[in-house]
Amino acid sequence: MNISLRPELEQFVQEKVQGGTYASPSEVIEDALLRLREQEEGDEISGDELNRLLAEGEADLAGGNVVDAEEVFAELRRRSAEKRGRVG
Repeated sequence: MNISLRPELEQFVQEKVQGGTYASPSEVIEDALLRLREQEEGDEISGDELNRLLAEGEADLAGGNVVDAEEVFAELRRRSAEKRGRVG
């Protein structure tokens, strides 16, 4: 199999090989494809798992185990700022 890469990606692959991270360009591409496959597989959720999560959420809602949306967004903003190093 032969592939063509844009020049900047070809340079990136060469840097990985020259830096000793990988032994060959083929290893770089293989690793990238394996990571892509893992990412895609991780993004999928089975119907059974989705149904389980929905039932769990409905049970929480029925039991009054809920959090105000504004509190959730405030916490997400705080965590985001913390990760960026801008804690107020």
